[in-house]
Amino acid sequence: MTADTEVRGDGLAAGDRVIVGLESANMDTAVFGDDAGTFVLGRPTARRHVSFGHGVHLCLGAELSRIEISTALGALLDRLPTLALAPGATYDDVTSPMFCGPQRVDVVW
Repeated sequence: MTADTEVRGDGLAAGDRVIVGLESANMDTAVFGDDAGTFVLGRPTARRHVSFGHGVHLCLGAELSRIEISTALGALLDRLPTLALAPGATYDDVTSPMFCGPQRVDVVW
């Protein structure tokens, strides 16, 4: 920071370092609702995520990544049409300040 300022009631002094946690942007309750921190497969606002950046900062590989995951999931479901979460499967977050997601996904087919 080059000057003293305030962000949402929190004071920041000139010279303070600011770290932007982009992973938290996808958990904004104003965009994704009160259950923003919960995985909801059919979330109507899912396309508003910023995982690949936004605008001029959009990741160059974003579209390739989307095509790859669609192709991989399509092939997986074609080969294992009865794929489902294992009974009693639990969701435990990975413990990382940089990544969000499950530690593991237990499935059966």
